[in-house]
Amino acid sequence: MKKNRAIEIISTFSAKELKQFEEFLNSPFLNKNRKVVQLFDILKESHPNYDISDANLFGRIFGNASYRKSYLRNLFSDLNILVEEFLLSLHVTSKSDKSKFVIEELISRGLYDLVVKKMKILERNAGRHIMKDQEYYANMIFISDTKDLMNTDRSLSDRYTSISIKRKICLSLLNLMESYFQFALEEQRIKISHDFGFLKLSLSYINSRRNEFKGEPLLMIYYHLWSVYFGDGTVAEFVKARKIFNNHFMNLSNFDRKNIYSAMQTVCLKRIDANEESYRKMLSDILLELLSRSVTSHKKNLIDLNLYRNVLISIYKLKDTKRLKKFIDNYAGSVKQESRNDINTYSEAHLSFLEGNFQMSLELCNKVNFNRFFMSTNENLYFKNDVRMLALKALYELSHFEMLLNHTDTYRHFLRNSKVMKDAQKLKSLKCIEFTKSLARLKSSFDDYESHRLLENLKQEMNVSEKEWLLEKGKELRHKYSNK
Repeated sequence: MKKNRAIEIISTFSAKELKQFEEFLNSPFLNKNRKVVQLFDILKESHPNYDISDANLFGRIFGNASYRKSYLRNLFSDLNILVEEFLLSLHVTSKSDKSKFVIEELISRGLYDLVVKKMKILERNAGRHIMKDQEYYANMIFISDTKDLMNTDRSLSDRYTSISIKRKICLSLLNLMESYFQFALEEQRIKISHDFGFLKLSLSYINSRRNEFKGEPLLMIYYHLWSVYFGDGTVAEFVKARKIFNNHFMNLSNFDRKNIYSAMQTVCLKRIDANEESYRKMLSDILLELLSRSVTSHKKNLIDLNLYRNVLISIYKLKDTKRLKKFIDNYAGSVKQESRNDINTYSEAHLSFLEGNFQMSLELCNKVNFNRFFMSTNENLYFKNDVRMLALKALYELSHFEMLLNHTDTYRHFLRNSKVMKDAQKLKSLKCIEFTKSLARLKSSFDDYESHRLLENLKQEMNVSEKEWLLEKGKELRHKYSNK
């Protein structure tokens, strides 16, 4: 059976949700089409794979009638509408929005005594919401605004309006700081620039009133992270944000946990780009902590490829062979099925390099099929860059100088043709290529003065990929030939 929208959604249902949806379909108030009930009864037998042919499905529903594809298409269309209505009902009944909708309807009918009773229940429940997140502020703003609407005493109205405005400010600041991290993440991945002016003004506003906001933990986590991102905050401030996060972790929604981990990664990468290497270890720890806590933004038991890459590269950069091997063993099998073979090859290439098996690393680099990683070239761009850089280093270690020169030509071509890679990242990689070529020439024909000058230039250069490795190789050459 060819999957459609209804099937795609139903395939994600848990056993409990399947039962709830069955009850939903059998409600005559919600659904009067008994054929749709029949359709679902048949489909749920093969949940979640739905390996039943259209012809078989048609026969079981319509008996000996002549097969008509349009009949099934119409039934699936009706099923899709009901599936979406069911999702809406789940959303409403799982949140305090249900109480708000009822209160609004009671107000429109002039049933103010009932409104007061409902408001007391909503206010009591909202007060139990430990973490001051968006849902908390939205509920409290609704309560304040409704009291304003209901109250005829002007002094009381003024008091509630003041409270409501403070909560609206908190909600706006929280949404703003959270949303802007999507811009920051995008800037790190591709060649694009965003305007952070309004955010910076908002951060100044918070800074001038820090005592007023110190009781807002989620808001302060984002504030501290943004301060570090822009270079105004120190490592100590990053640690403070992480401490607040860990202290309130159990009270945060999974949605907020994911967003904060993503924000912390973005901040670490920004500071690493600014050559603050102390953030590299923190990045590795944060990513592994995220995985150990099962805080991912993806399907159950699956890890997003970008997340996998970020963890692997952060451990690889630390040269922690033992930790890298453990990570590969534990998580390489958790990426999407169609990418597992290539992810294993990609991972083992990096591990082999750390273990000093440069020939194996080079062979594995040549076996990775990037087209199976992602749907688009842009998405696998950084995987491609990782492997080209790894191959460059392996060729140098193996003293395959002619192959290295050929590789540098194709690597430069790849970098210059990329329309989405950031110019700063391109420049760093291009400089690494040139320094590696210079090292290769010295390795082939050593010159003491040239090696000294190369090392001095490298020490002064702040924007080059693999700087630590390049310095290590330069020092190795000088040590090798100075002892002869």
